[in-house]
Amino acid sequence: VIYTVDPPSPTYKQDLLKHVDERFSIAVSDGLALSFIHLHDHEELLSSAPRFSLLMESLGTMQLAYQGLLRQYKNTGVLPDIFLDTTGCAFTFVVASILFGSRIIPYVHYPTISTDMLQLVWERRRSSYNHQDYISSSR
Repeated sequence: VIYTVDPPSPTYKQDLLKHVDERFSIAVSDGLALSFIHLHDHEELLSSAPRFSLLMESLGTMQLAYQGLLRQYKNTGVLPDIFLDTTGCAFTFVVASILFGSRIIPYVHYPTISTDMLQLVWERRRSSYNHQDYISSSR
């Protein structure tokens, strides 16, 4: 099962397998049994928040993971033994592991929060598009 925010299409599976082959040089058989859960609420759940954007985005990814896992359970009656995340949204691990009992395999090539991002925030303690003065000047 692959959870995706991509819109469904008649050639989605073939397009995805072609992309995997071109990008990673991994040929996956077209006969492999794959099913897709298209998560249509991603824009609402992952929209930019006026305050505490990283926290709100992380909560949104948790809600999205919950919806996907619940939809899979309702459709098939089974849950994944292993939850493999390739997006770097580590907060989804909590949902998959604690609420649904899946083992976690993370592939985090770009974490949600990195040390250089934190350093940049510390150096630029000023208001910006998503931080008001009272937040950016707090200690």
